[in-house]
Amino acid sequence: MKIKLQISIFLLLTSFLSNASHYIQGEINYVYLGNEKYEIRLLLRRDCRAVGLPLPSYTLKCENTGKTKSLSLTLFSIKEVTELCKSASKQCNPPNTYGTGNGVEDHLYVDTIDFGGADSAFASCCTLSFHFGACCRMGSITTGGQSYNFYIYSFLERCKAKQNSSPVFLNIIPTTYTCNNPLKISYLATDADGDSLSYSLVNPLSGWYSSISWNKGFSAKMPLTPYYPAGYNKSKGPNPNNNPPIGLYFDSLSGFLITTPTDCNEFTNLAVKVEEWRKDSAGKYNKIGAITKDMALAFVSSNNNTPLVTSNTKSPVSACGGEKITFNVFTSDNAFKPTPPGKPILNDTVKLIWNNPINNSSIKLDSSYVKQQSAIFEWTPNVADTNKLPFHVSFKAIDNACNYSSSSYYDFSIKVYPKIKISNTINKINSNVFALKINIGNKKYPYMVTNNVKTSYPYDTRAFYFKSSKQVTSDLENDTVVFLKNGTFIINQFFISNILCNQQTISDTVTVSNLIEASISNNSDTTVCNNINTNFYCKTYNAQKPITFTWKTKNTTQIDTLGYFSSSFTQPDTVFVSIKDANGQVANTWVKIKIIDLPQINAGEDKTICVENQTQLVVKNINRDTLTWKWTFNKAFLSNKDTLIANAEGLYIAWGTNKYKCTNSDTVKLSHFVTERVSLISGRYCQGIKSIKQNEIFTNDPNIFPVLQWSTLKPLKDNFGNSIALNKIVFDEDLGAGYKYLLYFGNDLVDLDTLWEDSLKYIVKAWDKNNCLSIDTATISIIKMPEIEFGLPNYSICRNDTLNLNNLVITKGTKSWFPINNAGFEQWPIPVSTEINNGFLKPKFFKPSGGKYQTELISKYDKCFEKDTFDLIIFPNPVPVLNYATDKDSIIILDNSLHTDFRKWYLNGTAKGTGKSIVFSKTDIDKKPIKLELGNSYSCYADTVFFINNVNVAGINKSNIKIYPNPAIDYLHVHLFQSVVNAKWNIIDITGKTILKGEITGFESTLKISKLKAGFYYLNIFNNDLILSVPFIKIEN
Repeated sequence: MKIKLQISIFLLLTSFLSNASHYIQGEINYVYLGNEKYEIRLLLRRDCRAVGLPLPSYTLKCENTGKTKSLSLTLFSIKEVTELCKSASKQCNPPNTYGTGNGVEDHLYVDTIDFGGADSAFASCCTLSFHFGACCRMGSITTGGQSYNFYIYSFLERCKAKQNSSPVFLNIIPTTYTCNNPLKISYLATDADGDSLSYSLVNPLSGWYSSISWNKGFSAKMPLTPYYPAGYNKSKGPNPNNNPPIGLYFDSLSGFLITTPTDCNEFTNLAVKVEEWRKDSAGKYNKIGAITKDMALAFVSSNNNTPLVTSNTKSPVSACGGEKITFNVFTSDNAFKPTPPGKPILNDTVKLIWNNPINNSSIKLDSSYVKQQSAIFEWTPNVADTNKLPFHVSFKAIDNACNYSSSSYYDFSIKVYPKIKISNTINKINSNVFALKINIGNKKYPYMVTNNVKTSYPYDTRAFYFKSSKQVTSDLENDTVVFLKNGTFIINQFFISNILCNQQTISDTVTVSNLIEASISNNSDTTVCNNINTNFYCKTYNAQKPITFTWKTKNTTQIDTLGYFSSSFTQPDTVFVSIKDANGQVANTWVKIKIIDLPQINAGEDKTICVENQTQLVVKNINRDTLTWKWTFNKAFLSNKDTLIANAEGLYIAWGTNKYKCTNSDTVKLSHFVTERVSLISGRYCQGIKSIKQNEIFTNDPNIFPVLQWSTLKPLKDNFGNSIALNKIVFDEDLGAGYKYLLYFGNDLVDLDTLWEDSLKYIVKAWDKNNCLSIDTATISIIKMPEIEFGLPNYSICRNDTLNLNNLVITKGTKSWFPINNAGFEQWPIPVSTEINNGFLKPKFFKPSGGKYQTELISKYDKCFEKDTFDLIIFPNPVPVLNYATDKDSIIILDNSLHTDFRKWYLNGTAKGTGKSIVFSKTDIDKKPIKLELGNSYSCYADTVFFINNVNVAGINKSNIKIYPNPAIDYLHVHLFQSVVNAKWNIIDITGKTILKGEITGFESTLKISKLKAGFYYLNIFNNDLILSVPFIKIEN
């Protein structure tokens, strides 16, 4: 994983190395050069921050005699082996120089021993050893051996293998690793002579006969603190395949070490010994040499995850000589996820390298993997490679973390075995019997054989069996199979070996036909529901009718020619049928019956609920089976769940069906309480009544409800415009347990000055004795009473003046006026129930002489009304009454008008006097208007204008005519003192214009004058030369 460490892995080792010696890793080996010469190779690892290494020497020793010789070495090479990312610069430059950087370098020293020359004194020695020792091990080691001497050796058994070269470790092993990450190190070695190798963890040495001392809990085989999960049984040993690995695992065949170090401050020693073995002429393995790698390991905490090597093949791998094996090797690097708020670091590029000592094998990179490299291993071992010790190949993954990379190993162990040849023979004995034999070419290795038959029939002895076992399988190399059914069958013979490449299967196909055959329900074993009747049908093949069927169970036998059988079962059983056809051929078969109990369900107790409520019905599964559900009601499907929301009265059925289609049911009855329902009355009320009582609020008695709850949907307003709380409007006057409600809305509480009408909308929730809820709402509209405001206490008016009573009052309502005949007042000429139309007063309502009258006003707004009385004082208007007389050429007009206190006469617009009478000459007044203005002390006035025609005044006579009434309204009665026949008459106004005319006969006549307007008129009757003329006044009704 690529990360930029603030403190590198090697910086974290400062405490370990600050007082260290030169040596942190070493090994010594040898190579046979020929002619009794050996090259000795000493490899030492140095920390580049320490002082440079001096030129070392080593010791040659004969273990048989104890003879020794000190020899010098020559520096062959210095190579920096610090695992760095690509962008990092070298740490050990220049080499073997103090304090150059946080790296390590390997120093290789060589020397040549000549047993035929300078070192011939050791030529006869059988056991030779090569030694190197120096001071000192690191003082910061935490597991034991700190400050001890550093000592390594190798040995050679010359008498057993004189020309032998020692094994060589293939991998450059780093010194520092990350704790709490899987640790996989390959100590794989190769041997040029092809000898067999074994590996072991041994004690690091401080001298030839002495080893270091370990701290408590540590040893050569447990040099570090590995991961163990809580509660893990350590006696089970390590588990290298766990993630992360548990304990410490070391493979003695490959030198592969797998563990998970957990102490992030641990610094330890570790030594791996590789021993070399070679067969002698008797086939016995003899130890011919050994080398040891001694190294220091440091574990530190880091945010760098160790890369991993994995494969699609598990090690160890079995291979057969002559057969190609192929497997893939993969690398991976997980993203690092620090504790928040640290940000995750992406996975890194990983390089894959390998050490492959296997001849003729190939490893190549897989180009489809770029960031984390992958490789493909291929090898076809030779037959000569069989029966040898396992072959090993080692892979190493190195990430590109900066500045210091991390690495991990994976070793493959490959064991090559000889390929075993397998063949078989199958002989047909008759149409349905076959003899089998499997031929095995090499029985040296453990194996087993098994035979079976692949068929479409149920896998039991109804279709076939092996004679040896009477079962459907056989473990014999020779056996016979018998078929009982027609069809095509595949016979499989398996050769099973723990050598996977030798496992083989031989399959042959056989066909069986023309057998008489019987089958029940397709020959399948079945399950039936407990105590539920089930039908079984038998089908026959190749049988000649008639056929006899014999059916049997534990308790029943049925023999007939029917091909079916019906029964119910309460216990497991077998239904067996045997058939015999007309030719006497017999076949039989059976099915096993497994009993499935019916589901045990409970739909619960019957329920009674309120009619408007719903309830949840729940069916419970008593036996905990997996069931499917169904609810029905009146045979109609409702739901496929175990719960149902229901309301309707009736019987509900719950059905439970298990996976075997067995069904059971239970019922639950749902009923409704007889529910009393609250019922409210809405209405419109005049504020003047102030309140309504309980029987005006409810249509039924609220005392049948134990609980009532009132709430406002729309409130009324008070004098300040605030909403009025319901408890200020609704009162319960019953101080006991009952209800006696009163709803108050007087104008001292409810303000209607601006609205004139407002409404209270409220809701009442009522719970009856069964706690069933009913709800009703009502709206009470409150209407303001119309107020009446008169501008005056009474009103005075002249009789003939126009008056609209509506102008005398201020009120919101619709106004209606009526006459009142109370004592002390004039009596109206119209009934008191007669409304004065639109409030307009007519003169005819009053006596001409006037007087004091009383009226009543009813002001109505909506359905609400107010009443008040109002007094009228009627003053009389002057009523013109004129009399005429002639005196020669003069006319005398006498004013006898009623209710008159003063007057004024006008002739042709000119004032002529104010007296009660006036005289005009006939000549002056001829065809000129005469006007009389009348008045009285009540400021009431009247006037009249009239003309006097210039006629023979002697011919005008009014003494012979009498009219009444005068003033007249609709009719004028005429009484003549002299009878006339067809005398003409007319009525003229004061301008002389004829308004009405007609004829009159006799002494009496009535003239209709209702069409005349109010005013002063003359009635003229023409009888020969005599004119009868009389004035009259027409008034309105």
